[in-house]
Amino acid sequence: MTSKFSAELFQLYCDTFPVKKVNRKSTCKPWIDKKILCLINECNRLFKKGFFQESQKLRNIVISEICKARKEHSAHMVNKLLYSNPKNFHKCIQDLMGKVSSKFLLLDSNGDPATADIINDYFASTCKAHPPLQNTLANSSVIEIPVIEIHQTRLKLENLDTNKSVYPGDIPTKLSVKCAPYLSVPLTAIFNQCFVDGVFPVCFKRAILSPTPKNKTPKVPSNLRPISKTSIFSKIFESFIYNFLFDDIQDKINPNQFGLRPNHSTTHY
Repeated sequence: MTSKFSAELFQLYCDTFPVKKVNRKSTCKPWIDKKILCLINECNRLFKKGFFQESQKLRNIVISEICKARKEHSAHMVNKLLYSNPKNFHKCIQDLMGKVSSKFLLLDSNGDPATADIINDYFASTCKAHPPLQNTLANSSVIEIPVIEIHQTRLKLENLDTNKSVYPGDIPTKLSVKCAPYLSVPLTAIFNQCFVDGVFPVCFKRAILSPTPKNKTPKVPSNLRPISKTSIFSKIFESFIYNFLFDDIQDKINPNQFGLRPNHSTTHY
């Protein structure tokens, strides 16, 4: 049911908002705006028609505008990074200067260059090391099955961060926020049914893994940390599960436990 709902929703999105292809030159720099592009096109048009003097004058103007735009772009990027993310300040300076950092060489167990399949098999092996959970208490009358209300799902949809990227096959986050009143009804029914059946939908388990180095020069796959990107609906369902579990065990946690607890740190001791 969940897979069918996600597939039909994505197909409806594709039919309503068809993909529009825009051809862009790979050499187009971020400081080249529409004004400069219009001047370049006009310069080329004059040159093709044989107005060489007018084309040369316009070409000098284009060069001057490009230099000015590049300086303004560099100053803006440096100032923005200096106040927003000082840690990457020097890296941004090197990128603006054209200095490329040396790439690390990741090796497998045999000392050969690792491929994407080797890294994927290593991450998958960590999941296969543990047996799957046995759902023996799903239909037990002792367990109080939590119930999600429609307004709770709608609130989580409306509070999604629209600046974050989405999982391939998901509808855009902005569209989920706009359609929250309509999506909250079927999603709430799916979430509650998952609680009753005691299952986590397979389509919610799919993720795109981005291997992130644990150190500066990783040499083996074990030096990589998998960062998972899951679907929007999966994140919402996980947040409900977290809230129910945390509310259930909150009074059983040792008061001296500070790690991985909200609003707790060693400074509160």
